[in-house]
Amino acid sequence: MLANKAYAPGDIVTFKLNTSEEVIARVAEDAMLEFKITKPVTLVPTPNGSLGMVPALFSVELNTTIISLQKSAVIMHATTRKDVADEYIKGTTGIKPVSSLIGVDNAKGGPQR
Repeated sequence: MLANKAYAPGDIVTFKLNTSEEVIARVAEDAMLEFKITKPVTLVPTPNGSLGMVPALFSVELNTTIISLQKSAVIMHATTRKDVADEYIKGTTGIKPVSSLIGVDNAKGGPQR
């Protein structure tokens, strides 16, 4: 039997729900029966054919609320792909991650490629 490694607080994770919705959120805690998440967004198609991110819950304060997502409602989950996670960070915080800036010197002194 394989043991799944729990997500660490702050990890950005993509969840596929049993309703077929895809949700991206930051994990606050990976508990036994639930994921405690913050700032969940749902992927939606845009008119130009790409995907957009909208809040998964419109009637709560997403910046301060920790939301319980029951593991029984999740059919798949994985760490979010880097480029999508960068867009999630940009969309939920307004900050563009340094790692996504092309041509900017990184912390080790060399240009990113």
